[in-house]
Amino acid sequence: MFKLCKKYGKSTGPSEAITNLYLTDAEYTLLRSALDGQRVRKVRHAVASGSLDLYSGEPSPAVFETEFDSEDAAATYVPPDFVAAEVTTHPAYSGVALAGCGS
Repeated sequence: MFKLCKKYGKSTGPSEAITNLYLTDAEYTLLRSALDGQRVRKVRHAVASGSLDLYSGEPSPAVFETEFDSEDAAATYVPPDFVAAEVTTHPAYSGVALAGCGS
């Protein structure tokens, strides 16, 4: 399964509107052949109260992600012990930067 994610940018605080479109193999192949650019490859694992994304390439970062019902809930969240840093707004962890891993 392939997922195309459109992010609309953060307007205030940490929240960001997104739309996900799930593609069949045939849809992905057709779209990929029509577009230039890099892609992000990752494996997502369900852990703790969220998910752990393991990105392929070098370097191969691991990013913990969780969803919140409100910005207040996000502000008071205490992550699991294995989380080393908050990277929501860190440019090295943007989709563009992560797509460059291994290129």
